[in-house]
Amino acid sequence: MNQKELQTILKLHQKWLEDDPKGKRADLSGANLRRADLSDADLRRADLRRANLRRADLSDADLRRADLSDANLSDADLRRADLSDANWDFVSFPLWCGTFNMKADDRLVLQLFCHMTRLDLSGCSEDIKNLVANLPELAKNGFCKYRPDVEAVIEVKQ
Repeated sequence: MNQKELQTILKLHQKWLEDDPKGKRADLSGANLRRADLSDADLRRADLRRANLRRADLSDADLRRADLSDANLSDADLRRADLSDANWDFVSFPLWCGTFNMKADDRLVLQLFCHMTRLDLSGCSEDIKNLVANLPELAKNGFCKYRPDVEAVIEVKQ
């Protein structure tokens, strides 16, 4: 997808967000948006399932309630992006400074906690083990209200 096509989709999406009958929800599912400049884009409620957003610039983007399931966000710049209520299921989450100051919500934080509970900490210091020790209960009590289907895989430490 070239930048011109992307801009057209974003303009129609903006109209859709404003309830303009000429607007259309952005359907970027499966789109190759690698290295795309989406900084400051309003992508609220956009369909980004399975999109390749590797190295995309999403800084300051509004992604509230966007569906990012199965999206590749490796090396994406998410600084100051708002991802509140976004669907993060099966997302390739970038763990680098490009997520600094990204706006998160309870669901995302609890989902990250949930994944931390599944790490093998045998190579970690006691300080780290103690830090992570309370996460299983937090993840179970918090994240499972968003995703009750994962309760079976979370092992709560006694």
